[in-house]
Amino acid sequence: MAKLAAVASGPVGFTDANGTQLSIPTSRIQFEDGVATFTPPTGMTPATSTAIWEWINALVKEGIIVPGVQPPPVPAMIVSAKDAGSAGNEIQIAISNVRPKPTDASKTIFDAAVTQTLVYAMLTPATIKTVLGTAAGSGERPGPVFVSSATAPVQPKNGEYSLTPGATPADPATVDIPKTDGTAGAFGLTSKAAGADAGLTKVSITNADDVAHPGTFTLTAAWSKSAAGIEVSEIATTFGYELAVDPPTGGALAVPAPGTYVLSGGAEPKAASKARVTLPSGS
Repeated sequence: MAKLAAVASGPVGFTDANGTQLSIPTSRIQFEDGVATFTPPTGMTPATSTAIWEWINALVKEGIIVPGVQPPPVPAMIVSAKDAGSAGNEIQIAISNVRPKPTDASKTIFDAAVTQTLVYAMLTPATIKTVLGTAAGSGERPGPVFVSSATAPVQPKNGEYSLTPGATPADPATVDIPKTDGTAGAFGLTSKAAGADAGLTKVSITNADDVAHPGTFTLTAAWSKSAAGIEVSEIATTFGYELAVDPPTGGALAVPAPGTYVLSGGAEPKAASKARVTLPSGS
């Protein structure tokens, strides 16, 4: 539950059933999800504690005691897309199950999952190379894969296709998308980078048989990886295929809070333009 410190003009005054005047510091009052709670000092009787709590809630209703402002969270890390461009805006990071490490309670571990999914709708054999590019990072919308076959693409067959890792770690992953009749050779795709994690890339072809839009298809390229029980120092290497991880400004890497986070701010580079001015006529 969210906990907030109480704010008041000073300590809360209270007179108990015996006429004893008490001064309750606001540090003993907290708000948990909007409800005021009171932590009694050692030795206080339950009856007095209950009476003070009721008095505190009366002051809350009058607006004399109010919840403080939630302090901003302390940054744990800065996560960037490994590659520049708008494709990084499709990366999601899910952090869950934050817990002490069973073999060393002084350390914290957590589960993490990273996904990137790009959907290319209304492609045609004539436009796929322009959109996806023919080399890593090229194309109008570069992403997890590019077209690597030299021949002209043809209409593909609907289906789910996994990229096959290269023969060595220095090789990228590849897949040959079949033609509509199931034979090989519609076009070949290659992962944007080499390494074992390149083989986690999957491609699906849909709408290739859409009679309302003949000769078009949708290509979805997705990459995903999950890891359970990792320490904060391992997140950069575990997801290095897609992410770059840096400590926050002026701080050190820390365990992230549970949640799903989406990268933003990625954009394609803009072409340089010439400076110009229009001069008025002298007449």
